[in-house]
Amino acid sequence: MGVGTKRGWMCPYEWTEPFRQLPDDQAGALMKYLMVYASTGEKQADLLECESGSDVPKALASFMTGIIEANQEAYREKCRRNQENGKKGGRPKQVSPEAGETERF
Repeated sequence: MGVGTKRGWMCPYEWTEPFRQLPDDQAGALMKYLMVYASTGEKQADLLECESGSDVPKALASFMTGIIEANQEAYREKCRRNQENGKKGGRPKQVSPEAGETERF
């Protein structure tokens, strides 16, 4: 995996209630869509089709994908910043007092 490549994505706790209010077929369709989107970046609208024909998963997906994009961009920026800091060589070694001398005296 390269810099800025994640093995997964975070599903915010704030999404619990919207998922809880959806019927199982809609929640499943939305979760499949978000998993594919988070891992590939592809928006596969056919995954949002559910038996009830509701457009609620499509509406939720539109704002949830924006949050996923923002989180992924923040992660890439953090990785870039950490990589730049790593090139600086890290923290300097601490200089210890000479043997036999103490700071009190």
